[in-house]
Amino acid sequence: VNYLRDIYDIKNQIAFQLDIAHMEVDITQAVSIGLILNEALTNAIKHAFPVKGKGNTVVIEMVVGDRDVVHLKMADNGVGLPPTLDRERLNSLGIKLMKGLTDDLGGSFSIESHNGTIIYIRFAANVPFENAVKIIGSTETTKRV
Repeated sequence: VNYLRDIYDIKNQIAFQLDIAHMEVDITQAVSIGLILNEALTNAIKHAFPVKGKGNTVVIEMVVGDRDVVHLKMADNGVGLPPTLDRERLNSLGIKLMKGLTDDLGGSFSIESHNGTIIYIRFAANVPFENAVKIIGSTETTKRV
């Protein structure tokens, strides 16, 4: 977060609220998570807030639930997705990247637009891919963060 804040020279124009559980994950999962966060944060910094100033907020929450299912939520209170955008056909390179990396985790990805943009990712930590897919598939009705 601090690195991106420095690169885009936003100083205190966007507040970042971080609630991230301490956890250890396999290096391949850590790389995927890092790339997803980088893409989501970069999108928020570049597109969510046409006017930089007080009140602009990005929230990142990551909690670990039952069966070591990680719930990752990245939300901003910016302009949100365009209302005419067909969410079923989100095909930007960034969205494809985040979806693909989530697939690599055996997880689930969703994006919503309510008072800004909200990205939800769920995956099972430190389990083989096949087991992760089964765990996430069996917990799809679990409440999100």
